[in-house]
Amino acid sequence: NYMMMGGSVAGGQIAGIYPDDFSDEAPLNIGRGRMIPTTPWDAVFSAIATWLEIPNSALTDICPNLYNFDTASLFDPRDLFEGIPEPVPTSSPTSSHPTTNPSNAPSVITSHPSTKPSLASSPTINPSSFPTRSPSNQPSTSPFILLSTDPSVKPSRTPSISPSIAPTKQPSSGPSRQPSIDPSQQPTLNPSGTPVEAPIPTCFENETDKYFIKLSGQGIPKISTCKKLKSRGQNIRTNHCGKFEFHNNIGPAKLVCPKTCESCNDTWVPSTLGSSEPSSRPSPPGGNCVDNPKDEYYLKTQNGMSITKTCKFLSGKVQKVQDNHCRKTVLDPVTDMGPAREVCREICGTCPE
Repeated sequence: NYMMMGGSVAGGQIAGIYPDDFSDEAPLNIGRGRMIPTTPWDAVFSAIATWLEIPNSALTDICPNLYNFDTASLFDPRDLFEGIPEPVPTSSPTSSHPTTNPSNAPSVITSHPSTKPSLASSPTINPSSFPTRSPSNQPSTSPFILLSTDPSVKPSRTPSISPSIAPTKQPSSGPSRQPSIDPSQQPTLNPSGTPVEAPIPTCFENETDKYFIKLSGQGIPKISTCKKLKSRGQNIRTNHCGKFEFHNNIGPAKLVCPKTCESCNDTWVPSTLGSSEPSSRPSPPGGNCVDNPKDEYYLKTQNGMSITKTCKFLSGKVQKVQDNHCRKTVLDPVTDMGPAREVCREICGTCPE
């Protein structure tokens, strides 16, 4: 963090993006109190250098990593300081070739566009007259309105943020690795060219896949990843893997991270759509609801310490004590360990119907 004071400073503001989530599940939290910065060091000092009248051509000498960041991550010096003059273009171009790195701001007076593309990774404000020969390094934020003439040869590494408005004209060359969360509204116009060569693995998880834990007291969803779940202790994994609620198409841990939760063969997780007809026979009493005697549940906090017990401990208590423990619904505020009614469902009689 930096604090600037001075007569030319456009004060009274906080520059950059201040994180709004400092919890263990925050996307910028990498553990042990360490947060990923949202603003590069070069954003601050390139603006200070411009205020000190350092020319743009010399900014990379002061901030050598400046062009590793796009313009959205940098500061406009005119937003931080007062009295900075507008850039004036030169009367003639400096050379017959464009510069390797773009300027921080466009010239006031524009001439003809360059004949060769820029080598920088950041896009220009206005689109080019002709498309580029190679694809961009990163996907666009939202899908394009028009369909592609030909589908890409290889699938994207990550799915798009929102689905396409219309289906593609031709099917993809190979099947998807995982089924979609929601079924297609309409079948494809043409069938796939070849059938699937081998069965798709039924138990697959990606470390970056996100799963839903719960809603906070303020109604904010708590989300985590399979990679983080693997690093958790057994008690927290048992607690997270015992949930089956969805939130905005984000599934629970046992569905998103079946390998970590060891739930590849589980069939009792309810589907998002109801059955069209009832089953011919009722399910056996209790279903798959069997308590593990070693599983721990959260009881209370005493003198700043979390008090936990096991299902084996609860099974040996009289009915009155069991009823008292099974009535509690509060989770451990530190570890998210569940209460007895979520961990020892068989004893508490809270098995899913």
